[in-house]
Amino acid sequence: ETTIEYWAAIQFEMDLGKFDLAAYHLNGMLGKNPKVKVDPDDKVDADLVKLEQAEGMSAFLRLERVRQWSDHPPFQKEATENVDVLIKRVTKAVETHLSDPVRINKFIKQLRAPTPEERAFAFDQIARSREQAVPYLVEALRVNHDKPLYRPVRETMLRMGAETVPVYLGVFKAQNKKDYGDTYLRMTLLDIVQQRNDKRVVPYLWHMSSAKQYPEAVRKKAKELLASFLKMDVADLPPAKQVLTQMAERYYQQKPAATEDKAKVKVWEWTGEAIVQRERTPYEVEENLGPRYAREALDLDPSYQPAQLVLLNLMLERTYRGKVEKILLEPLPARMQQLLTTLDADLMLRVLERGMEDRRIAVVLPVIQALGERGEFRAARASSGQPRGLVRALYYPDRRVQFAALKAMLRMPPSSTPAVASERIVELSRRFLASESSPKALIVSPPIGQEMPARQVAKDLGYEAEVAGKPREAIEKGQASADYDLVILHHGMSDAEFQFVYSQLRRDFDIGGLPMLVVVDRSREKAVKKFVAKDAGVLVI
Repeated sequence: ETTIEYWAAIQFEMDLGKFDLAAYHLNGMLGKNPKVKVDPDDKVDADLVKLEQAEGMSAFLRLERVRQWSDHPPFQKEATENVDVLIKRVTKAVETHLSDPVRINKFIKQLRAPTPEERAFAFDQIARSREQAVPYLVEALRVNHDKPLYRPVRETMLRMGAETVPVYLGVFKAQNKKDYGDTYLRMTLLDIVQQRNDKRVVPYLWHMSSAKQYPEAVRKKAKELLASFLKMDVADLPPAKQVLTQMAERYYQQKPAATEDKAKVKVWEWTGEAIVQRERTPYEVEENLGPRYAREALDLDPSYQPAQLVLLNLMLERTYRGKVEKILLEPLPARMQQLLTTLDADLMLRVLERGMEDRRIAVVLPVIQALGERGEFRAARASSGQPRGLVRALYYPDRRVQFAALKAMLRMPPSSTPAVASERIVELSRRFLASESSPKALIVSPPIGQEMPARQVAKDLGYEAEVAGKPREAIEKGQASADYDLVILHHGMSDAEFQFVYSQLRRDFDIGGLPMLVVVDRSREKAVKKFVAKDAGVLVI
């Protein structure tokens, strides 16, 4: 009638090889047999925890190794499903038990028990809770820094596994004015990570080592740890603002975690008073680190331009990633518009130049819009004969950027527009007006006699096709209209000639930024893929 009796019956029948009876008892144990009395759910979970403590999780995982419970397929399927349900239920019950605050705090107090056996048992039980026990250990450190419980708690944290360290790393990032002044807690945790020689704390130490909000003792200790971990003298440590900016830059340059991954992970965050567990997607975790490091650099020196640049880039990238197509159709959000229209113009121009160099359309488009709305005429001028700012954007190989720059330039005073920009504005206006609503594909250099099959391929892909026999003709067609959405380039030439043609098309202002599909026979597939890298798709025929 009880969970423990059911479990004994399951084990007994399995030892005798009567797996069908064991499956029957498993069904009753889970409360799926209406004719059999079972315990309430909370009593079942409590008994499952006792069984796991006595026999270990392996006793339950043993059930997964049974290949045949019954000769009757419906019973076999039911037993297999019941095993999965039981293991998940045991896992959840044990996790709930191990994370129970009352249980953890009880054993933390028992760290000062009068006998060694009691103290050892308390440590073992805390260690079983692993990461779940850390927030309560940190709180015990915080409130007992001058009391007898302080030392055993500190020793417990030193003996805990390496997986517990990331839980309290967030404490090294103060959240408010009061939190900055908590010297005892941070000095203790700094001593712990030093003794553990855990270098995962290094990113948190740079701001702490230089920010004047922290007490001098904390700053000094952070610098000593940095020097120790990096094997340098304290005097040779680079300026913290430079390192923090470089860390932010790395997050800007690297590919972000897949935004499609909606599965959330549990992370530990410091609120200024306690460590709490929250759920975040990998993308949410990653997108906060770059701006955080940039803001920490600016906290040390608000006028540090490299940090300003990377922070604005990160903010724009995060705001508009995945929404690029909507930027030209909708006005800027009020807060972003206020920010972009009040920032220093020189910073905006540097962000624009950097965005175009890095091909970050999510950065380029809103900056161009903001420069146009504020009528920033300096962005419309050429510099030392070289196109810069909006003039360069008019020739950028992406028609979205060209269109945004065209709109922005039309807002500028006529006297600020150089002659080369005026000619380009007229040319772009003509191209956009000549565009049609139906998507088109430009087929370049198809083999003689293969024009119709090539047109049919484009049609099957959903495009209206136009053929250009030579690269020069393709460029002329691209200059005439802005309604091409795809370039299909046939590799019917020598490899050396193909590289020249490909590069020529990619350098063109009007079609160079379009998606490209290279059609090639199998014998040349490897060479083409190596040359175009990820810049184009390759269709093997």
